[in-house]
This record gives sequence, C-alpha cells and structure tokens, in this order.
Amino acid sequence: MKQYSKRHYFENFILSIFIFFCYFGQVSEARDYTVRADVSTRSAVLGSSLEFFITVEGTQDADAPALSEIDGFQTRYVGPSRQFSMVNGNISNSINFRYVLVPTRTGDLEIPALTLNVNGQGYTTQAIPIKVFDSSQTALDDAKENTQKTLADKLSLVFSLSQDTVYLHQRVPVKVMFLKSDLDIADPHYPTLEEKGIVFEPFTEHKMDAQVIKGTMFDIVEFDSYLFPTRTGELEIGPMVMDLNLIAKNTSQQGSYDRPFSDDFFNNFINGPRKVPVQLKSKQVTLKVMDLPEEGRPENFSGGVGQFRFNVAASPLNVRVGDPITLKIEVAGNGLLHAITMPELKESDDFKVYDPVVREENGVKYLEQVIIPKNTDVKNIPMIAFSYFDPSVAKYQTVQDGGMA
Repeated sequence: MKQYSKRHYFENFILSIFIFFCYFGQVSEARDYTVRADVSTRSAVLGSSLEFFITVEGTQDADAPALSEIDGFQTRYVGPSRQFSMVNGNISNSINFRYVLVPTRTGDLEIPALTLNVNGQGYTTQAIPIKVFDSSQTALDDAKENTQKTLADKLSLVFSLSQDTVYLHQRVPVKVMFLKSDLDIADPHYPTLEEKGIVFEPFTEHKMDAQVIKGTMFDIVEFDSYLFPTRTGELEIGPMVMDLNLIAKNTSQQGSYDRPFSDDFFNNFINGPRKVPVQLKSKQVTLKVMDLPEEGRPENFSGGVGQFRFNVAASPLNVRVGDPITLKIEVAGNGLLHAITMPELKESDDFKVYDPVVREENGVKYLEQVIIPKNTDVKNIPMIAFSYFDPSVAKYQTVQDGGMA
C-alpha cells in the first residue's frame, strides 16, 4: 500500500483551503455567471399572489434588485436562499432572491427586465408577461369582455368633508369610508392624515355596514372625526392613508423553478395564503378657508371659533386681606381649544395676582390663578368676559361669569 508523508497531507490541506476561498471569498478573476428570472405562474386572478424568483448560479455574492415599484403590482421582498454542493470535487453554488407579487389590476401586465450586480458585473433578466383575470371571470370571459378591473374596484378608501368653505379654526366634520368586495383582509389600521395646514383629530371609533353599489355587494366601514384648518386660503387636504394586509391566495401549483426544500409542510407553507401589505390612499379634497371678519371683533377676542360653555368659580370666598383665593375658569365646546387664549384676572388696586396655570384635559381647557385681596373694600370677584366667534351665525359672541361675593 502506498504511504503518504505528513508533507503530502499538509499540501492537500492547503489546496482544500485554497479551493474553499476561491468559491466563498472575494476572487479577483472575472467569471461568467448564469442569471435567470422566473415566476410561479404566468396567469393570476385579481387579489391573488404569485412568486417571482431571480436565480444567480456560480456565486452567492449578488445584490438583490429593488422592486419597490412595478406597474400593476404590489411587491414584497421575502429574502434570499443560498445553495452549495460539492460532488466528486465539483463545487456549485447559487443564490435565489424571492419576491411576492400581488396584481392590482386585470389585463396583460409585465414584470420588466431587471438589472442586478454580480461581483461587479451587470446582468439583466428577461421581461416576463403576466395575464391577470378578475376573480369572477374565466380567461375566456375576460378576453371577450375586453374590460379592465383594478384592485381599487374591490378595495378603496373614500374621503369627504361636510363643508367646502369654512372659517379659520372652524371644526369640519370628516368622513372616511373603507369599501371591500370579494377580498379577505387582516390587520387594518385606522386611516391617518398628514396634518399640513390643519389639526386632525385621529379616528377612535368606527361603524360597519353592507351595501350593494352598482350591482356589487360591498362591506363598508365608516370612520368619523373632525379637522380644524390652521391657515387661510385654498387647502389641498389628504390623501387619507390606510394600511392593512391583503390575504392573497397563491393560485400556482408548481413553478418552473427548483425549490430548495421538498417536504410537504414547507410546500404547503409556501403555497398557502399569505399576508401582503397594502396601503390604500384616498383622493385629496379641497377646502377653502376664510379669515375671521374684522368687523365687530372684540378687543378681548380669545381666538375661539365655535360654540362654547364658559364657567368661572373661586374659593374660598370668606377670607381676610392677604389670604389666597383660587380662581378657576373653564372653557368647553366644539372649537380648537389650543387656539384659545384664556381670560385671566389682571393686577389691580383690589387684587394681587399670580401667573395662571393653564391645561387641557378631556375636551376642556382649564385656568387656575391665585389672587389675593389687598384691602377690606373687596366685596366680590370681578366679572370675567370671554369672547369667541360663532361660525353658525358668522358673528362674535361675548359671555360673562364671576361676580361671586
């Protein structure tokens, strides 16, 4: 039997290490790689999903191309999978980038050619045509009707205001309707609105209904709230945005690619329904905002716009000269409270006053102020006035309270 020296074993070990790093390290020698794109199915129904793969053979050092926007599809990157094998001294490796695509309209769509970087070299995949049908139609029906449906026909967000012309800081009722037909969803969020030129009260409640619209049954969720314009002029408000997950059903059976695993559990997991993030956006609405009139504006105008309740209280009332009295003022109503300047008692011959403390809580604005009577001639707390603008009659209003003895 042939004997091998320690040196011979050492040389083989070094050779193995060299081969390993040639395939897994950064090798400067340029190589040719194979790059291909494939899909699990080339036909799908609206609201379903399909799998899109890009496979690079000959290396695992490649960058996943971004699919942030493909016309006609919602896209989500799932992640890479890597494969390595060594058979009879032949080493092969590859990387597979996996995406989930959800069609957003019917018709003839296309996954465009994509370019990716492989070890400093650019490779471009082939474009792939996809035929998308409405879930209630067969391919033949769709071809005959020659009509195009979109995901928006089954899933939409409608944003409206109760008025199109208002005053500055006036409360404006907001209504948002979420409509869904023949689709399964999960994890819906309350609609949100960018506060640009407005203050928006977030949605906290909703009500549900069902309605037939143009022959199609829709599930409807209605959200109601308010906004307050904070500047004058013509405002473009919106869009209203709502995030949710679409339960997309994978209509494919077996793709033309090799799956890295073949056990039934994993295949069922891959092919089963999956959550695909979808962001719905409504149309913008226009709101004309007028400034408050100068005519009739009181000098003590608080900045309040709406209808308000005004209350003044003080305690204790049986005091001596120099004893502190706590003055409490409350303003509540349907206006923008943080735009209101609260009335307060000013320093006078009868009272020494301290800086007030102001706070808002549960739709009420409070002011507390410590006042101290200076002489025995003080018999009561002065009347305190509150002025605001009532948009329902387009006039300034002044109310008074106080005068406690």
